[in-house]
Amino acid sequence: MHQSEPTLSGHVLPEEIDARYVYLMLHGLSEDARFFWGETMEADDSYGSLVPALSLSDIPSATNAIVFSGCCHGALITDTLAAEWDSEEITDRLSSASLATAFVHAGARAFVGATGLHYSPPLPPYATAAGPLHRKFWGNILNGQPPAAALKQAKVDYILDMSDEGATLSPAEYKTWRQFTCLGLGW
Repeated sequence: MHQSEPTLSGHVLPEEIDARYVYLMLHGLSEDARFFWGETMEADDSYGSLVPALSLSDIPSATNAIVFSGCCHGALITDTLAAEWDSEEITDRLSSASLATAFVHAGARAFVGATGLHYSPPLPPYATAAGPLHRKFWGNILNGQPPAAALKQAKVDYILDMSDEGATLSPAEYKTWRQFTCLGLGW
C-alpha cells in the first residue's frame, strides 16, 4: 500500500497499481480530474499542502481492476458540476482528462467513486462519514458480487444502517448515499 506523502505521482509504477482491486483515498478537484492529490505533512504532524499523488501517466496501459475512489469528484466525468449547470451543453471528460475514464479506457472492470464532495472518515475505526459505505462495498466484492451490484447493495445497507439509528439522515449522509456511481461494465 502506498501513502501520499511520501509517494508522489511519477513514483508509482503502473504495474504497482495494476492489481485486482485498487482503493484510492486521496483528494480530487472538480476542475482538474487528471490528478488525485495527497498531502504533505508538517513537522507538527498537521496536514500541509496538496501534492500530486496519482496522475494519468501512472495508470497502467491495460488492467482488469475494480477501482474504488474515495476522492472528491473522483467519478465526475464532466467539467460541469450539477449545482452549477444552467442550460449549457455538457462536455464529457475523455480518458486524456480524467483518471476515472482513463482507468475504464485501460480496461478496468469498474471505477466506483463520488461525483461530488466526499466525506472521509478522519480517524480509526473509520466508521463515520462515507467509511461504512466503503467497507460495505469491499465486503460485497470479496463475497463475489460484481461491482455494480456490490455498490447497489452497499448503498441499500448504508441507508438502512443510517435510518436504523432513528435519526433523519444528515445532508452529508444523504449526499454520500446518492453520489456514488459505477463507471465501466460493472458486471
